[in-house]
Amino acid sequence: SQTDTPTSAHTYVPGTYDASAVYTQIKDRFQTEAEKYYFQAGYNGKAVDFDELKNNKELLSVYGFGVALGGHVELSIKCLVYGADPTFGLVGAVFAQNPVLVILMLDKGANPNVSVLGVGTLLGTGRFFEDNTLFFCTGDDIINFAAILGNEEIVDILLSLGADVDGALGGAAYV
Repeated sequence: SQTDTPTSAHTYVPGTYDASAVYTQIKDRFQTEAEKYYFQAGYNGKAVDFDELKNNKELLSVYGFGVALGGHVELSIKCLVYGADPTFGLVGAVFAQNPVLVILMLDKGANPNVSVLGVGTLLGTGRFFEDNTLFFCTGDDIINFAAILGNEEIVDILLSLGADVDGALGGAAYV
């Protein structure tokens, strides 16, 4: 069962994580088939009809989350040009541990204090378990995840661009 606090058996080792773990955990958790399709297309770097998506900001943002999680910089820029919410992209960029995309999303107005719950119920809930499987934490700030993942560069970027230091300290307790 999921708990709100990691146990002493918590064995996550910073630097052993990759974005495919997030993709695998959430690719089927989206509420609609359209959300699943656009998230998966984004993660895989598949181009979509942006003119069709520009009138559906939620689907465009879900696509942008997948694009950022997949590390696709040029597609991320295109998503932002068409109006994707940069905060969704920030979440993907932090999980992908991509500092270039983190800076891009923050420069375009992403909320550096977003909680995972704050980007919507699309992302699920949970914690890291003993086998290093990633589950999402309800209510944790995105900076916690950067700290949990042991990515000092991204923590520093988030802090320098407005993230609350209390979030980083909470995450550091899990490293």
